[in-house]
Amino acid sequence: MPIIFSFQMIVENVPAAVAKAGQVAAQRLGASFDGDDICGIFSGPSGVGTVAGHYTVNGNIVTVNITQKPLVLPQMKIENTVKEWFNS
Repeated sequence: MPIIFSFQMIVENVPAAVAKAGQVAAQRLGASFDGDDICGIFSGPSGVGTVAGHYTVNGNIVTVNITQKPLVLPQMKIENTVKEWFNS
């Protein structure tokens, strides 16, 4: 799928903990998450449709590419939610 938007974030966790934090947080919200400390994919409900994307980790920088989102869901809301996943 084409990339709708991308963003980067600095994570406080060591890379091995990044994927675990993302997986636990995503599952808590009913999303699916399949990844490790290098890359992964995720998707889940937003209340108004599905949000999906993938991520890559380079040191303590995570690059997230969103490949699916509802038209009415603000980009910033998705970005903030994903950032919470990885920094939890």
